[in-house]
Amino acid sequence: MDRTTFDYQVRLSLSALGPAQNHRVDAELVIETPFLLSDRAGRRHKLDPGSGAALAPALDLFQRTVTAVDIRADGALHLTFGEGFQLSVAPHPDYESWSLTGTGVTPITIGPGGRPDGVSTPGGCDHLTVIEFRFELYPLGEVSPWGGERPALHWFGLTEGWYWIEVNGHELLRRTRADGSPPYVDYYVARLWEDVNVLTPAVLEVVPGTLQPFIASEWKGGNLPWSIDEELAAEWYSEHYLDFGYIRNPPSVRLWRTVDGDRDEVTLDWRHEDDGEIGFTAGPTVRVSVPAANYLEAVRTLDRELMTAMRQRIDELRQRGGLPGIELDLATLEREHEDRTKWLGLNLARSPGTDWKAVMRGAKSLGARRDVS
Repeated sequence: MDRTTFDYQVRLSLSALGPAQNHRVDAELVIETPFLLSDRAGRRHKLDPGSGAALAPALDLFQRTVTAVDIRADGALHLTFGEGFQLSVAPHPDYESWSLTGTGVTPITIGPGGRPDGVSTPGGCDHLTVIEFRFELYPLGEVSPWGGERPALHWFGLTEGWYWIEVNGHELLRRTRADGSPPYVDYYVARLWEDVNVLTPAVLEVVPGTLQPFIASEWKGGNLPWSIDEELAAEWYSEHYLDFGYIRNPPSVRLWRTVDGDRDEVTLDWRHEDDGEIGFTAGPTVRVSVPAANYLEAVRTLDRELMTAMRQRIDELRQRGGLPGIELDLATLEREHEDRTKWLGLNLARSPGTDWKAVMRGAKSLGARRDVS
């Protein structure tokens, strides 16, 4: 929280720096109706924009870090800050209650009665949640070449950078110990992009109601040998993991889709145990649900932004005539880039072809053997 200003509105300026120290979030929250503020001691202050000095408790939000954001379907806003501060704005029956605008956020205005303007709200969804796959590429001159005596670079290697996942106020893959480096996972963005592409057909396949307890469980396997149906159920369960096995002490991240009436959601389940060396700010467990349409849009946005960034990178390499001392085949790079622009479309057209009856039988059998926790 960079700045707090008062008149007949309360304006809170929010910002966050990306790995390259540029502003990836530069936004303003405007509150126009009475709101509640809880301080570090748990005291609750009912504050009203336009009340002058009575708004003084809100000054304590200066330089506090927003740790969680919750936007309810009725338009209520709840922010959690470091050191125990919390801010809540309820919808007003007659007036706009709050709005959020700026860079790096989804613009939204909550009008009279909690009606949201500027965002699409799926009917029946409990939260106006947004998921985003975020990344920043290394500056071109800092990309590490592959090989020893004959250093070279290719499309995959040129995507070296940082990446993380933002969902419902959480920054997944943000490290607790960064040693002065940007605090996110440091690897090739292409790996995240590839894994999300491959995973998405399984994520978008709606899980039948009878299998929802199985997919929502923390199943660990065991008790071999399995029957054919049990193997199919185990394979189906594992196909919902977003793979991070290439990093040290990786988190477990699973995603699946459920439909209940007019609620069509993708659930993200995060689990990680800090080993004293590798930890993440999200903590040991996070489970949130977002509208399935928001998940698909996040996948498309990741694809679009990475393809755009790599198009610019290739154009820069062509203008430079390559990189000094590094083997780089620009023609092959162009062909591979053109090929990769089609990957997402091909994956979205792919059907997992799940044998639901066999998976249901297998999941039931595994549950009976108490492999589901």
